[in-house]
Amino acid sequence: MGVKVLTYCIMTNHFHILAEVPEITSITDSELLRKIEGLYGKIYADEEKFEYERLKKEAQKTGNDWELRNWREPYLTRMGNLSVFGQELKSRFARWYNWRENREGAFWSSRFKSVLVENSESALSTISAYIDLNPVRAGIVKDPKGYRFSGYGEAMAGGKIAKAGICAWSQMVRRDVKAPSWSVAAKMYRVHLFGAAEGSGIEAKRVKEVIEAGGKLSTHELLRCRVRYFVDGLAIGSKSFVEEVFETHRGLFAEKRESGARRIKKAEDSFFCLRDLRKEPIRAPSPNIS
Repeated sequence: MGVKVLTYCIMTNHFHILAEVPEITSITDSELLRKIEGLYGKIYADEEKFEYERLKKEAQKTGNDWELRNWREPYLTRMGNLSVFGQELKSRFARWYNWRENREGAFWSSRFKSVLVENSESALSTISAYIDLNPVRAGIVKDPKGYRFSGYGEAMAGGKIAKAGICAWSQMVRRDVKAPSWSVAAKMYRVHLFGAAEGSGIEAKRVKEVIEAGGKLSTHELLRCRVRYFVDGLAIGSKSFVEEVFETHRGLFAEKRESGARRIKKAEDSFFCLRDLRKEPIRAPSPNIS
């Protein structure tokens, strides 16, 4: 579907994904067929390829390609579509799990939530660290590389696709023309994660004290907490970015609302979101997690 996973984390009862959703304006037929095989498997793809070749010859013969265009359309509408990506991912996992466990019925409790993240160093770095530090916050591991069910853990274990995701993250943060090598990206990402976790030297007790005192939290401190803004904020980034998203989708909000950007409470950095969360925006981690 053209969606590129930069990093992810699978926990016991939920998962997080940081994904790049490019605007796909065109795609060749050969690339489309390759993607069909990647999603549906070789047997189905071979059948579709046979149908594609038949329709292509028919179009060349008659000079009318409307049947070929009708064949392409259902696949093309899936390209760059985050909703379809989330739906396919969850439904396919549910079918596999139900088959393995010999169970029936719904697997997921609700539809997935998505937050629009600004393509900026600050926003991308914050969200990626928040995702890959999930097992650290939960007390499962002390070093994020020790948790295999995450983008960082998978990459450190040698997973090529996971490596490519972190390299793409490094490219976006550095604003490079092309992605850096894995050795460069790996060092950069590890320094980034430890700066947001162990390297910050923040203990859970201290985080709780700061919150109860009404003090502001740095980005590193925010990452040590469960922050609802990262799940329910709709859009995360600079004030100008959130305002742009608000104006683009102005019709979805109340007429009396004059602006879109809402500062993330207790954050000392300039982070804004589109939804103002008044109840429990931040919750300290368990006292036994340091």
